[in-house]
Amino acid sequence: MAYKVVEYLYSTYVGALIKLISIQHPFTTVVFSRITAAR
Repeated sequence: MAYKVVEYLYSTYVGALIKLISIQHPFTTVVFSRITAAR
């Protein structure tokens, strides 16, 4: 159950964070994309 909550937060909150961060920190976007690919 907890995993479902984390998955939901990840898909919404982190998704929005990536859009904001990618504007200011392109390197962080690369790290996030690697984490997403690792999943």
